[in-house]
Amino acid sequence: MTSSAPPPDLNANPTDLDISCPLCEYNLRGLSEPRCPECGYKFVWAQLIDATRSAHPYLFEVQRRKVWSFWKTLVGGLRPVRFWKKLKPAHRGNLRRLFLYWLITGLIGLAAAFALDRVVESLLPALLTRYTTNTYTYGLAPRPLLFYSSTPDSVDFEIGFYSLHFQVREVAVIYAGTILIWPTLTLLALLIFQQSMARAKIRTHHLFRCVIYSADVVIWGSFFCMAVLAAYAALVLGGGQGFSMLEVYLYTCTGIVTLFCIRLGVALHFYLQMDHPFWTVLTTQVLVALAIVTAFVAASVA
Repeated sequence: MTSSAPPPDLNANPTDLDISCPLCEYNLRGLSEPRCPECGYKFVWAQLIDATRSAHPYLFEVQRRKVWSFWKTLVGGLRPVRFWKKLKPAHRGNLRRLFLYWLITGLIGLAAAFALDRVVESLLPALLTRYTTNTYTYGLAPRPLLFYSSTPDSVDFEIGFYSLHFQVREVAVIYAGTILIWPTLTLLALLIFQQSMARAKIRTHHLFRCVIYSADVVIWGSFFCMAVLAAYAALVLGGGQGFSMLEVYLYTCTGIVTLFCIRLGVALHFYLQMDHPFWTVLTTQVLVALAIVTAFVAASVA
């Protein structure tokens, strides 16, 4: 993603410059129309030359102030249309830093999943002593169940403890899998369309950009889950019965996937100038869902 070629002269005649298309690297020298004949990428000569000469003002890939640029990139993604209009394919990048950004967002998401498992496990004894007959009142997954004793040393209590712990761990795994596996499978699904993209010869690192900067929404979902988890712990320790943390995490998974798809569609439209971007995203999500269902069926049969 980093070019060693000297930057073009902004004042020179664009038709006399050896400038490559940022999407497919086709040489644009001698073109009178600002449109790549190879991939169809439309541009403005001055903007293309300026983006080739300069770095993005805050993108994590290129800025040396890592913490500042990470935060600016993360916040900038909250307005995806503006973000992808400002980020041009001609902007220099660094593939290693791009994957580092993805790694950091994934680690924060894993921290949220780990926190769910650890915090709720530590609170389960206090929650399970607040049973009422035939119904859980601990707030994790309220629904009619068998009769449970409220005596901590009873067999029923032990059965209830491990049953609830299993539910919590299951949801933690689902959450971790969503934030890590879903964007990865989406990227692989986009690469399946490489044959159609081969016609346009779009470079793969541009797909990486679209997916990774769209997937950083997992950080905001994880921050939200950890804040709710802290409120949940405070409520339980204060004598309350809590609320459904399992539902919070499952609904957050749904929200993360939905926002990821919307942001990816915006990226494909404004950054790659792809035709029917949201239909492309929908197709990839169908492939991802089928892959996950197939994996679950295969695991259950094995």
